[in-house]
Amino acid sequence: MDKKQTQRRILHYDALCGIMLLFMMHHHICGGCGLEDTAMHMIPYKILYFYMAYFFFKAGIFYHPNKFLKEVCFSSAKRLLVPFAIFTVIGYIWFGAQKMGFSLYEWEYYWWPIRQMFAIGRVEGNGPLWFLLSLFLVRVIFQTTKGKLWMQISLVMLCFIIAIIGNHYSIRPRTISNLALGIFFYGLGYLLRDLQYDKRVGIACVCLFIGTYI
Repeated sequence: MDKKQTQRRILHYDALCGIMLLFMMHHHICGGCGLEDTAMHMIPYKILYFYMAYFFFKAGIFYHPNKFLKEVCFSSAKRLLVPFAIFTVIGYIWFGAQKMGFSLYEWEYYWWPIRQMFAIGRVEGNGPLWFLLSLFLVRVIFQTTKGKLWMQISLVMLCFIIAIIGNHYSIRPRTISNLALGIFFYGLGYLLRDLQYDKRVGIACVCLFIGTYI
């Protein structure tokens, strides 16, 4: 692959990711304003409903099997866990605790966010940050496959089954289902990154996308 092709692929990923990010902000704004059932929200949602899956898929495309697990843990913690921790605390103190009516002198003020973190992977006050924690865990778990194809395929298939069961039976904590889906799409991103530009694969993906509306 030459330099121009590489630049074209990266721009393609970034452009699509930008569209997904804009829609994600639109989605949360509509949710916060009580506009979930309006056409302004439902029409783009029915088209871009897979936006979160794409974020994991895109991250998987850039997975590096030759990196050491320790290196991945440190780099991912710096990029994902640090902002997750900072803005989770700010969001909870500034908005979450007030919304729940907790006082600084109540035990629940400190215990409730810990329980919520384990139950749903986020804390009231800055909910969308769950993605940062999930992506960190996904990257670390997938790195343990050490680039072995059979382990990667087995992990992806196992997580797909866990995600289906978890969502069907609403298994708690929800973090389990979210993490399983994240690993599934992250793994697909890596496993399909050299096939995604094959015309046959592209046609199959388009047919699958259309099939979700039937």
